[in-house]
Amino acid sequence: MKYTKEQVKAIYNEMERRIYMMICDDSFEDEDDRRQYKNAMLQGVYSALMVTASNWPEVCSWADEIEAGRA
Repeated sequence: MKYTKEQVKAIYNEMERRIYMMICDDSFEDEDDRRQYKNAMLQGVYSALMVTASNWPEVCSWADEIEAGRA
């Protein structure tokens, strides 16, 4: 599958939205718990993109850019 930069951004936005909803639902014990969960989700997103993107070099660059901007 060939991803566009907009699609990759949308994937990261959805991940952030889900984490925000979990924060609102008080799903995390503490900040460390939330950070660990977010890191696991980021790794999952990155891994899924890696194995499905036919344009992985571009997607990798976009993912790195997006993650750096949200750190």
